[in-house]
Amino acid sequence: MNALEKIAPNPGMVTDTLDRLLRYALQKGGVRSNQIESAETRWDALVERFAQMQAAPRVANPEAAPALIFAEFKPGSTRHDANVIAMTALVLDIDKEADLDRIRAALAGWEAAIYTTKRSTPTAPRLRVILPLAAPVPARDWIGTYRQFAMTLDLPGLDACAEKLSQPFLAPPGGGHFERLPGDWLDPAPFIAAARQAEYDALPQPEAIGQQLPAVPALDTDLIPAPLRGWVADVAYRMQCPVDYCAVGALVALAAVVGAAVGIRPKRKDDWLVIPNLWGGIIGPPSKKKTPSLAEMLKALGRLEVAAKEGTQQAKAVAADPETKIKQKLLKKELEAAIKAEREEARLETEADAYVEAKGKKEVPSRQRRILQVRPAAIIKAELAALTAPPTGTLQARFRTNDVTIEALHDLLSANPRGILVFRDELVGLLKGWEKQGHEQDRAFYLEAWNGHGSFPLDRIGRGHVICDNMCVSILGGTQPDKVRGYLYQARQENDGLLQRFQLLVYPDTAAYTGMVDEYPDAAARDTAFAVFDTLARADFALMGETDRYGKIPHLRFADAAQEVFNAWYDDLHLNQIEAPEAPPLIVEYLSKQPKTFAALALLFHLIDRADAIRQGLAPGPVSEAAARRAQGWCSYLAAHARRVFALGQMLQSQAAGELARRIQAGALDGLETFTARDIYRKQWSLLDDPEIVAQALGELTEAGWLLRDAQAAGWQMRGHVRYRVNPKVKA
Repeated sequence: MNALEKIAPNPGMVTDTLDRLLRYALQKGGVRSNQIESAETRWDALVERFAQMQAAPRVANPEAAPALIFAEFKPGSTRHDANVIAMTALVLDIDKEADLDRIRAALAGWEAAIYTTKRSTPTAPRLRVILPLAAPVPARDWIGTYRQFAMTLDLPGLDACAEKLSQPFLAPPGGGHFERLPGDWLDPAPFIAAARQAEYDALPQPEAIGQQLPAVPALDTDLIPAPLRGWVADVAYRMQCPVDYCAVGALVALAAVVGAAVGIRPKRKDDWLVIPNLWGGIIGPPSKKKTPSLAEMLKALGRLEVAAKEGTQQAKAVAADPETKIKQKLLKKELEAAIKAEREEARLETEADAYVEAKGKKEVPSRQRRILQVRPAAIIKAELAALTAPPTGTLQARFRTNDVTIEALHDLLSANPRGILVFRDELVGLLKGWEKQGHEQDRAFYLEAWNGHGSFPLDRIGRGHVICDNMCVSILGGTQPDKVRGYLYQARQENDGLLQRFQLLVYPDTAAYTGMVDEYPDAAARDTAFAVFDTLARADFALMGETDRYGKIPHLRFADAAQEVFNAWYDDLHLNQIEAPEAPPLIVEYLSKQPKTFAALALLFHLIDRADAIRQGLAPGPVSEAAARRAQGWCSYLAAHARRVFALGQMLQSQAAGELARRIQAGALDGLETFTARDIYRKQWSLLDDPEIVAQALGELTEAGWLLRDAQAAGWQMRGHVRYRVNPKVKA
């Protein structure tokens, strides 16, 4: 039997009899003590006892009289409002204008006991009225019920302290007035209903909660270069994933293929060089085909690596051919003879010059000149190198890697000068790995590799001093919104602009599942795209781009019309976006890196458009206006996605409040009359697994009228823990 059942009224009892039981608590140890003892008595016995006490002479110390609390407490608890289960009687303390006749008239028809209190005097009477309740009043309804009844009576001089749940009341002190008003026990039901309605009417109207993430535009497929468009769209359709996933994967993969082989100088006169390596990431809920879609795009790199391996094996076979070895042996002998002959000729020339100078003759004796009958050593060296040299258009051995240390990546970059793509299934895991103890240098290494053309010396025992001249790394991976939120929240105090370097970071809307798609891949579209990858991977841009004595990497420049597009976009970016007063700092940092993104994308788009010409050995020429405008469209699209991505960290409190509001509406807290912040974060709900965030979300919901603060919990171990309950209007 629970505490409420203990005090449930007996339907067989009638309210106009004196033998009905009344439960109460007796205060032990004086009026300042919180120790209590639960008790019960018949109403007539209590009335008779009070009458006897009041008829006796006034006691010397009125506070020594018994103190009663007309409430049912939790078993074994102390006198505290939080420990009250229900109230069993309503007490009125009338300390001013205590007119007995007016009180009798106001209470007509209700059972009551009236007596003067210890501070009552003939000139300023003070009265206490006890009205037994026909049914107990739950603690949460008590104050409202009390006030509704008091408002009905409209008696002056009521002491507000009497409405306190655990308020003790002294028994009659003696030597004063006492009387019983016969009638029915007070039925609290109509007053409870009125109190609840008044409380409901006074509740705030819940406001809209949970700030939505900024909207993002759908990717216009016209922004995808035509040679890649069919392949990207086909994979996205068969995977049933956003086309954004595949488009980002394809561009980052192609950026890794071109890498440091060629760059672009975006300004007409300045020597600022941009390498088209890209850092990209896709963000989406679980099971939305993030990893499979990216893996499908990376198959183009896998084919290149297979072809490179076959080319290496072919070169080894040629080098191992007996005929090649014989030619090498003969050429080495010839080279040795040529070197000796050239040294001998140099010696004779020196002696001849000395003879002319000593004798003063213009002619050198014929016996001191020899005409060499051997080929120059330089020609022989070239022929010897050509025997084992890889054929024109040879692929580098590696284009991608996965889980790799910076030492191993440094070696890969040294052996593959165009650069390497680092692919990670969980992108945030890669970023957090750079912060672990013992990996302090990883972050600096990758930040240097983002530029695409820096150098990074590495000193290790066993390897010695190794310098990689082309630090060109592209990064690609996927992750979930919750992981990005957590990363941004943890990094808010130490922001070094790392995530802002992911130029192609997208968080598109995902469509609901509409049924399985089982169709053959578009082989023609795939072959067209793979041909572009193969052409750009084999192209010798050193023969096609500009070079100068200050830069070792060949480069292209914008055509005149494309230069105008870039210049106008660059000015607008700085004047209207980066320097906008309301621009969030994270977005400003991201936008400040977009000029590299624009230039890199424009170069890639131009090379894709000119792939057929490059395959025929023709120069790609200046970057076209069409490529520049496509890059401009991508920058606008990416900026919108960046605002959504970084809003994950900026609006974390509002998003957490929105998530809690959604769960409240779904009934997740219906079983709890009240709850604390700890009750919420222990559930480990999405966005609500951190105590600090939960506290902020509860505060926002309280301000918005969704939650109401209840009394603080009782007991020393729970002091300071605010309890909440859901505003009934939330589900109205």
